Amino acid sequence: MKARIFYLFAFLSVALFIFNSNSSGAGAVQNADRTGSPVGSGSCATCHSGGDFGTNVSVSLLKDGETITQYQPGETYTYRVTINASNNPSAFGFQTVALLGSDNTNAGQFGSPPSTTQVTTLDSRQYFEHAARQTSGTIEIEWTAPAEGSGDVKIYAVANAVNNNSSTSGDSPAMLNEPLTISEAVVSSIFNVDRLSVNLQLYPNPTTDWLNMEVNGASTGAYQMQIIDISGKVLLRQDLDISEKQFVKGFSVSTFQPGQYFLRLTDGQAVASQAFLKK
Repeated sequence: MKARIFYLFAFLSVALFIFNSNSSGAGAVQNADRTGSPVGSGSCATCHSGGDFGTNVSVSLLKDGETITQYQPGETYTYRVTINASNNPSAFGFQTVALLGSDNTNAGQFGSPPSTTQVTTLDSRQYFEHAARQTSGTIEIEWTAPAEGSGDVKIYAVANAVNNNSSTSGDSPAMLNEPLTISEAVVSSIFNVDRLSVNLQLYPNPTTDWLNMEVNGASTGAYQMQIIDISGKVLLRQDLDISEKQFVKGFSVSTFQPGQYFLRLTDGQAVASQAFLKK
């Protein structure tokens, strides 16, 4: 009798864990990226299956109601996740992430999540996901594009249509067939300046407390260095006098929060920029 009670308790505990994991988001509960991104592990289909809802998911960025295919650095957009399904599922779940195409680090910044959703941070990357079962297949949040020089942004997403039977059976997960790629606008409304003709390198990258900037090939003269966050806010500014073809300068970033930043170097007419990650 005691053995039966033990196994029954164990079964209920596992079932309750799965139930809560499904309804509270894979990032927040399982510390997992299920979006199908290069840094992810598995998908919703690892646990959920057996449904006949024919689920599909799509993501789009909108500005003033219009879908965009290029972003302006520092501009804020509507980030929309759309889940379509047939046969009247009881609820939906989802998870999505925006990554830089160059190195799969976090891209941009999510705004305040709407009710029943959340923004979860895993390894310095932001995930927008459900915090409770979604009754609508359209979910939106504000998203601010990364700073100038970031390059392509790749968006990954997964969704799940569920029958609400408190288990993972009878559900229909779906994933983007390929990431949505949003390219950086060639001419930015915020950084509408020429490119500075220098070789700019940052190291170590990622860094924890100290960042070195190496500039090769710069003309002799006065420059200004700026470190900005992904919203475009200047966190550190220094005037520099460059008189060497190979110029090295170090900066403390120990007080910065973990995340992505950009270093900009300008001579007042042109700009060079490079991204770095603070752990």
